[in-house]
Amino acid sequence: MRRVWFKKEMREAILAGEKTATSRLHPLALGRVQAVSGSRFKAQVFGILEIVDRIPSTWRMIIRMFYSEEGFGSPEEMEAYGLKQGLVKNLDDPAFFHRFKLVGVA
Repeated sequence: MRRVWFKKEMREAILAGEKTATSRLHPLALGRVQAVSGSRFKAQVFGILEIVDRIPSTWRMIIRMFYSEEGFGSPEEMEAYGLKQGLVKNLDDPAFFHRFKLVGVA
């Protein structure tokens, strides 16, 4: 089964039901994936996600329209997190927004 990696704080938000989507530079295939966090060598599966939707966009549009599904309280909060973590380099770069359902917890 394919894996999708999340930072620790995103893992906690997913398990709490606060995060129901993820944005990536590359498109994720629809279907089931393992949700993983930790280092490459100490990967820990924490759940099974069903990727149900994939929307091509830009970081700017994703932040503006989908910040709450990403688990953030405001667009500004999501933008600051993305820039601080190095996830977003240019707000006009292409990105893919993916909705998911948590279908199992490891």
